[in-house]
Amino acid sequence: MSLLATGAIDIAEAAYDIEVGAVDWLARVLEAGRQTIDAVAGGVSVLSENRELRPAVYEAMTRNAGCEDFLQLWALDPDLHGVNIAIPSPKTVRLSKRARAHWRMLLIHITAAHRLRRGP
Repeated sequence: MSLLATGAIDIAEAAYDIEVGAVDWLARVLEAGRQTIDAVAGGVSVLSENRELRPAVYEAMTRNAGCEDFLQLWALDPDLHGVNIAIPSPKTVRLSKRARAHWRMLLIHITAAHRLRRGP
């Protein structure tokens, strides 16, 4: 099993842990995925892919964070509740279609787990 696949399972399990308090939940999800995020540096939104659309945003974010690019995990439900995890990268990010698809599947779980935590 690949690092992305095993890491995705760890992240999903941490996301669905409803016994963890609200303050610690996101920190535990990130900790569970640290190896995967460090190794794959993945996300669904890549800031540099939108450089031409929003040059001021790109410049401000990369200059202030001291990085070349950002990967962003957007886990939002239909009510637009959820989390955004921004991962700075020292170099321009390139995601394969497969890596992007894996991250999208994982985000479905993070979104569902977050919605369970919120309740009805």
